[in-house]
Amino acid sequence: MPAASGTQYFRGEVWDTENAGVAADWQAVVVVSASSPSVAVTPPSPKSGQSITVTYAQAPDATTWIGLYKTGDSNLSYVNSATVPNVGSGTLPFTLGSSYQVGQSYEARMFSSGSYNVIATSSSFTVAATNPTYTLTVTGGTVDGAGSASGLPTGAIKGIVATVPNGQTFTRWSMVGAGNGVIGDALSSSTTFTVGTTDATVQAICSGVPLIPPNPPIALAATGITGTGFTANWSASTRATSYQLDVSSDYTFSSYVPGIPTNLDNVTTYVVSGLNPNTNYYYRVRAVNTAGISANSNTISTSPIPAITTQPSSQSVSAGANVTFTVAATGTPAPTYQWQKNGTNLSNGGNVSNVTSTTLMLTNVQTGDAATYTAVATNTAGSATSSGAILTVSSGGPQNDTTNQNQLNIHIP
Repeated sequence: MPAASGTQYFRGEVWDTENAGVAADWQAVVVVSASSPSVAVTPPSPKSGQSITVTYAQAPDATTWIGLYKTGDSNLSYVNSATVPNVGSGTLPFTLGSSYQVGQSYEARMFSSGSYNVIATSSSFTVAATNPTYTLTVTGGTVDGAGSASGLPTGAIKGIVATVPNGQTFTRWSMVGAGNGVIGDALSSSTTFTVGTTDATVQAICSGVPLIPPNPPIALAATGITGTGFTANWSASTRATSYQLDVSSDYTFSSYVPGIPTNLDNVTTYVVSGLNPNTNYYYRVRAVNTAGISANSNTISTSPIPAITTQPSSQSVSAGANVTFTVAATGTPAPTYQWQKNGTNLSNGGNVSNVTSTTLMLTNVQTGDAATYTAVATNTAGSATSSGAILTVSSGGPQNDTTNQNQLNIHIP
């Protein structure tokens, strides 16, 4: 079994079998060092479509695995992954297919025991564009517009057009590999090729920074929220030329609100309307350019403002009566309530209670309690005020004082 790192102590004894005892003992100190797991990628500057080799060391067990990630992405967002073929050291091949973006930085990460616990990370590498190549042959066939050719006799002349990667500029033509021929008009991406006696591969050399998909935008809080709509907001994304907006009443976006254009202009707001009242909606955004579409932004929840569904009713009572006013409202999240008297917030105390509930209570009302009562329902999206309930209090009949009703009658002669 592998030795643990650190200082190890060992003690041994020499047994004297004739005298049945320990003849001598000894001890040794051994310092054992263990290197850390590591992972590296070669070549360090690969091209799109090329195969790379991930070399690893100190893989602890057979469930160790390696994933390729965009630099900075979370451990759950790997592009490709594979379990190591051998415990300890070894190599894993990966091909940089269409899932890998030109100009994007990537890295390899090693994980232990089938988990997402990173135990080693490689240096980052950036995927470069692959220059287009055009092959011309002299045996059988015809020529197409991309420049591949066959069946041309020696000395034939045929035009070739370079397909230049997005964001790059044509620099020159070159002959690579086997074959011979003559390239004309070498400073233009459209040129002519004079066929030689053997097959030839012609390469268009390009320069410049390839155009890469934009970064994901950051979705911002919704504004202008009403019962049936809101304004979606997001930050501008580098390299974006337009945006895509998803709106759904489901946080997982299993369905979408219809009517939103597939591609919005290069804007950072969009007014969403015609929504169902009292429904919570979510939105997310993607940035777009000619190289591709970014990943989704973060998700924003839009909470509908409260809507009063039960209005308090006006009442006329006599002094000394008990009165209750009731209100109800919808909204997401559920609203809180504040009762008001003539537009001023009420507080619990005296003959007033439940000022922050759906039912306001007034006991032993007097003429001074006569007023207009309203309730304000509030949540994170806004507030709504009920209609006013008018309380009328009449003074009522005379009250008899029944205190000390026994009287002493004195007769004076």
